[in-house]
Amino acid sequence: MSKSSPSFRWGLLGSGAVAHDFARSLELLPDHELIAVSSRSLERANRAREDLGAKRAYANYRALCEDPDVDAIYVATPAALHCEHVDLALSARKPVLCEKPFTVNSEEARKLVQKARTERVFCMEAMWMRFVPAIRELKAEVASGSIGEVRLLSAELGELVPYDPAGRHFAPALGGGSLLDLGVYALSLAWFILGRPIKGHAFSTPAPTGVDSQMIISLTYPNGALASLTCSFEQRLRNMAFVAGTLGSIATDSPLYSPNRLTLIRHTPGSFSPEAGKRGKLHTFLSGHPKVVQLRREYAPLLRRIIRGDRKTKRLSYPGYGYQFEAAEVARCVGQNLLESPVMMLGESLEIMTAIDALRTSGEFDWSAGAGDDLANR
Repeated sequence: MSKSSPSFRWGLLGSGAVAHDFARSLELLPDHELIAVSSRSLERANRAREDLGAKRAYANYRALCEDPDVDAIYVATPAALHCEHVDLALSARKPVLCEKPFTVNSEEARKLVQKARTERVFCMEAMWMRFVPAIRELKAEVASGSIGEVRLLSAELGELVPYDPAGRHFAPALGGGSLLDLGVYALSLAWFILGRPIKGHAFSTPAPTGVDSQMIISLTYPNGALASLTCSFEQRLRNMAFVAGTLGSIATDSPLYSPNRLTLIRHTPGSFSPEAGKRGKLHTFLSGHPKVVQLRREYAPLLRRIIRGDRKTKRLSYPGYGYQFEAAEVARCVGQNLLESPVMMLGESLEIMTAIDALRTSGEFDWSAGAGDDLANR
């Protein structure tokens, strides 16, 4: 941001649907402005400039990065090009926000993290989910202890995607696969709520091109908490997340990457004990007793209300697509001379990409002996 301009001025690398959604979101921020857009051809760039109200169009990505009037760059090109284009922005010493996934493998992620830190230029993965109001509120509720200690997190994202071996969803060269496209949201949410896991296992179904068309992931945490994550191109799933703790639970509505509502349920804390097993036989005997069956029928509605506990719905709607929140975070960080956002640290992006590599190749990782401790600092 120049001293003579009150606006935070953006340049877009890419002119596809995501770039358009981001640009429309900037219109909701009075102190943000779209200065320039670039694409693979001048025709496409000019069309995007006219559609989005940008001042300049470039058919050369490097030229946009070197535009002195651009304060920050949003990389919205295909995932396979993220490493190259973020590198261009960093080389031009421009703060950069890179659309998810950050890269297509951990080697590329490590290269960008090292360069951003060496050059001391702000860089952040555009995991916009972490910045929308409902997910920020979910994080705050968990941190406040309102649902106790988190013991389980489940998240699922699935869409019916027509098979196209040359399309971005299924082509290996374009960073295809349900894990990179959808599962990365679930992984990032698990990291956001529970932190770094110590173990991970995955089971996947390969598409004819070799990328995963669906995957189920289980994560284990030092305190015994678990995360169960599902992503699929073969099924339309509920596209929501559920976080369960010792005192209650929180569920998002759909889609989990931009929900407008949270449902909170608080209940009486339970516990595990050896006595529970001793009571099991008595419970089995009584559960079939005619009088017990009758009482259960009569009092079932009351029991359900007690078991469900205190239920509350929080509505956290917002205008537009939701990209405005990550854009505002970039401007805040740059304005405060921060090199990383505390909400989406580069180290976490690197950890997640390292986990993705392992889950796609061997189907597991084991960081229980401290193997993942220094990933964020490499």
